[in-house]
Amino acid sequence: MAGQSMNLNQGQNTNLPPGDSLEVMIQCGAAPSALDISCFMVNDEGKVPSDDYFIFYNQNVDPHQSVQLVQADEYSSRFVLDLNRLQQAPISKCVFTATLEGAGTFAQVRNCQAVLHMNGQQITYELSEVTSETAIILIEVYKYKETFKVRAIGRGFFGGLQPLAESFGVEIEGDDAADHAQPPASNGLNTATTGSADTTPPPSSNRDVAQQAPTNWQTTQPTSFGSNSVEAEATSSAPSESAAPTESSSISQPASSESPKLTVPLTKIDLLKKKVTLSLEKKQIAPIRARVAVVFDASGSMYSLYKKGIVQEAFERVLAIAAAFDDDGELDVWFFAKDFLRAPSVTAQNYEDYVARAYKLGSKGGTNNEPPVMADVIRKYTVEEPNIHLPTYIIFFSDGGVSSKSKIARLITDSSHHNLFWQFVGLGNANYGVLRELDDLQGRFIDNADFFELDDISKVSDEELYDRLLNEFPGWIEEARRKNILA
Repeated sequence: MAGQSMNLNQGQNTNLPPGDSLEVMIQCGAAPSALDISCFMVNDEGKVPSDDYFIFYNQNVDPHQSVQLVQADEYSSRFVLDLNRLQQAPISKCVFTATLEGAGTFAQVRNCQAVLHMNGQQITYELSEVTSETAIILIEVYKYKETFKVRAIGRGFFGGLQPLAESFGVEIEGDDAADHAQPPASNGLNTATTGSADTTPPPSSNRDVAQQAPTNWQTTQPTSFGSNSVEAEATSSAPSESAAPTESSSISQPASSESPKLTVPLTKIDLLKKKVTLSLEKKQIAPIRARVAVVFDASGSMYSLYKKGIVQEAFERVLAIAAAFDDDGELDVWFFAKDFLRAPSVTAQNYEDYVARAYKLGSKGGTNNEPPVMADVIRKYTVEEPNIHLPTYIIFFSDGGVSSKSKIARLITDSSHHNLFWQFVGLGNANYGVLRELDDLQGRFIDNADFFELDDISKVSDEELYDRLLNEFPGWIEEARRKNILA
């Protein structure tokens, strides 16, 4: 396995190879201002146990010495994780973030990457889908059973450091946030494994690249990660004494008699949910309360999209709609090919690796057979769990091969008398049969379906996807109320 490399897509995760030490490099090729790169070590509730678990240039190691920031310059930072110590620490994941210290947005940042090295293997995630965000969550390294995994996140915040930090339970006052945007002049943090660090800013007014850090880290040979080699490098230039923290430390330290600030952590589903809300606001549509379902094509031609994590990514983007609309926060899920599977419902609390956990069709995949799964969806919401007070929004993904024209048309027509709206999404330029003819489908009590196709859903921004998904559904709700389909 030595010397292998892989690239992650947004939303994709993978197991880390066996080993004791992991190196994480966050870097970019160019940016409108310097990057402030941090690691938030969070527990199961998504919060840092205390401010000591917020790792940045002015606090470069956690209390367990499991995560160390060992080098930082204007456009990159390098962390070393001791996975044995991290396994024992009271945290569940390490979230790596970047914030622009000055003007500009991440749309202007070029080649922003997270590059992981472990035992000669390299894992890379390159940020691709950003707009006007000023803070980004790139990746998270998280505990999985007795090992660790890494997930590509690639989601942004507006407003810079303060909302980002507060989402993880770190309180940053206004003045402190401004201080944080002005780091010490040199951040070559060659720290000893004892955690001692020189936090006194040198006189130079600009950040200096640490001497041991290569200019283009990604193109260098993988670093040796034996615990001895890391300690030797760190000790060689570490100060002999621990310097006291500077008064300009950017983290607000609460008094011992006060409770830490309690904040609700913003998961990536929360971030996407905000984009759903923004899409509705742009259309001047009031908040919607609805049941939400998603149906995924699982035929053989979809295999590469499952393998690349694109289906999981699409699932998470739809889950955000459920979180914004749903009466109970649940998303109902189906998979279909020749046969179909009604999978367990899911919420924002148990979405990780959902597709891998829930998809059990296995050898029952193969060709498309839409009518049976459509009939089961209708059965659930009209026979098993009818609720005339709530609209039901069904997002149906297919990569083509739609051939049962008369059966599909009849199911859509029959369901037009119920509070069900079908949003069909085509993945790629293929044969969608009757789905392309929905606007001309006769005999319906109400226009209850929409269709659009995407060449590559992984390259479509969240904003565009939500704008298209919410193109006709809100109007259908108003018409359904006028026709007494909805009470």
